[in-house]
Amino acid sequence: TTPIISVDENKDVAIPDGGLTITTSDNTTQLTLKSTDADANTGPVLNLQRDSGSPADDDFIGNIKLQADNDAGEVLDHVSILGQIVDASDGTEDAKLTTYVLTGGTVRNAFEINPTEIVINEDSIDRDMRIETDGDTHRLFVDAGNNRVLVGTTASRTMSGVTPDFFIEGTSYADSSIGAVINANGSIDCPAMFFGKS
Repeated sequence: TTPIISVDENKDVAIPDGGLTITTSDNTTQLTLKSTDADANTGPVLNLQRDSGSPADDDFIGNIKLQADNDAGEVLDHVSILGQIVDASDGTEDAKLTTYVLTGGTVRNAFEINPTEIVINEDSIDRDMRIETDGDTHRLFVDAGNNRVLVGTTASRTMSGVTPDFFIEGTSYADSSIGAVINANGSIDCPAMFFGKS
């Protein structure tokens, strides 16, 4: 008398108030979404829908978890991607997407996209950021532990007793220089660098 699973004439499957677990004993693919449609529209589609009767600001709307055991046999969320409503008002809806990563035994906000900014390392831990190019492993490097931004190097040099928070290092005139150009015909303005003390 209690429906467990249903399949309708459209081949849609429903599991009311239940869950689905697919278990394998090897590393084969457990779930495949395949679209054989040949048009230019998107497919296949994975839709995570929170169909709330009373949606409100700050509601969490979906969570993708990558779980694994630690060596004590505890199941932990090692990586979690979480969606959240920031503003549920009709016409001004805002949302937030956050990626959490387990770091030193604690879940930390590693990357966030919200309505006003993109944030890396929101939880302010010692996690560096590095952008690598074809010929430079540290073309842009944010040294989180020392609060420095570096170009072309992994560490700022101390010069005249000062270790700059922004530092550029290269092996030639070209990759150790700063350029500034105003591209305007007849302009009396020119590039400038300002130094101030308040």
